[in-house]
Amino acid sequence: MQKLLFVASLLILLPLAAFAQDKPKVEVFGGYSYLRTDDDFALDNLDLHGWNASVTGNLNKWFGIKGDFSGHYNDYQISPGVRADISGHLFLAGPQFAYRKNDVWQPFVHVLVGAARQQARHRRGV
Repeated sequence: MQKLLFVASLLILLPLAAFAQDKPKVEVFGGYSYLRTDDDFALDNLDLHGWNASVTGNLNKWFGIKGDFSGHYNDYQISPGVRADISGHLFLAGPQFAYRKNDVWQPFVHVLVGAARQQARHRRGV
């Protein structure tokens, strides 16, 4: 229910940022994210589902500061009767440069650095 309320809020609030203007002061993004692990050492690859959100504060027409955050989640059966809840989060930030001279498309480049946090908690039961 909370996810549905969050998505509905985004859909209602995001068009407010679309008013015709030279440059928006703040750009907000939110969406679904899918991550597939590809580990040669693991017995199984994992499919992780999650979210991604970013906020960019534009300081002038071509330069802004961006924060990007994401989380991915799933569970995995380690052995019969033992499962692990797996989660991973990314916290990124950095400068963003945008080319805003075209009304049809506005390409951008950003350089993001940050940290990742991964966690696996085991639990009993199937």
